[in-house]
Amino acid sequence: MSKNINYLDFFIDELNKNFPGINAVSGEYWDGSDDQRVIWFKGTESASIDGQSLFNPYSYDCDPQEKIWVMGTHKKLCNFLKRHGWYPEPYDNGTLFAIRNV
Repeated sequence: MSKNINYLDFFIDELNKNFPGINAVSGEYWDGSDDQRVIWFKGTESASIDGQSLFNPYSYDCDPQEKIWVMGTHKKLCNFLKRHGWYPEPYDNGTLFAIRNV
């Protein structure tokens, strides 16, 4: 179990280092669970990447060809997550999670 916790902490640190302002934390901060496969982006509504918002739930209307956002998540973050075995998971119009593929 501690191996997963160490990996989760390491990956969260990498996310916060590579994408300043996203305020990634374990899912435990969202609902108190100890699920090591969930990351919550607390900075969803205020964070940006290259001047574009981290998460845009309306990207289907303004970016239908997914040049900036993929299903609402900024393409750079989406690609970073996928390279490391995670995928973005929108919860609602202001909440974004990352779920680990296991």
